Amino acid sequence: MSRVGPAALVAAIGALVYLLAVWTHAGLALDAGVLGAVSHIPGLSDPVGDAMQTLIIPMLVIGSATVIVLAVRSHRVAAASLAMLAGLLSVTTAEVLKVALPGRPGDPVAPLSSPLDLLNPAWWAYVHSGPVILSGSFPSGHSAIATALALALLTAMRPRLARHLASPIMLLAAVASGATVLAGWHRPSDALGGMLLALAWWLVLVPAGVLREVSSDGGPGVRSRPAVAGSLAPRFAPVQAVPPRGRTPEGQHRRRGGPR
Repeated sequence: MSRVGPAALVAAIGALVYLLAVWTHAGLALDAGVLGAVSHIPGLSDPVGDAMQTLIIPMLVIGSATVIVLAVRSHRVAAASLAMLAGLLSVTTAEVLKVALPGRPGDPVAPLSSPLDLLNPAWWAYVHSGPVILSGSFPSGHSAIATALALALLTAMRPRLARHLASPIMLLAAVASGATVLAGWHRPSDALGGMLLALAWWLVLVPAGVLREVSSDGGPGVRSRPAVAGSLAPRFAPVQAVPPRGRTPEGQHRRRGGPR
């Protein structure tokens, strides 16, 4: 299967999440219930939001620098560069989808008749005058950033190291995505949509061999053990000794035994 197949499947799941969360009563109720429960936890949303605003830029800088160092050391610069490009496209796509997709019923989205409205001071005055938002909230750009950075780190690592750290690194990405919900910035479906979006772009751009290397049993650039064993088997197949020309084992035996 090509890389487009898994990416299309992930994108289809993301579209399904959007439809269920935004256009069904059950999805709206679930999102609203989780967000309402979080908002009623005293002293939670503001500290989480402040921490995210403080840490997001330093973490991006540190994470990107780590990707570069790992990619150079593991000789995976090309694959890591594609993973970083996938992250950039994920964030850009998330921001476009927020404006392009119809929002949830009741969301006070500021009307944007054209991109020129962003240059109109009167439009900005309207935005700041009341409880309106610039766009919808699906998918979460913060979740896309966290997931894309995690995938870029795994892409830049040596396969053996990536296999050991894949679970904790992706867990940290999920925690960062969940923090956007705890801060009251996004609904759960928004966070999930951002993660799926980053994964879809990663599957499209990063070479399929990277995934095979990470999931194989061998080291960097080595195929899985069964394949390696199969490719080496002919080399170690038993080879019969070839007697000198003109002599056969039978002849040697007769010669040692004397004349017939």
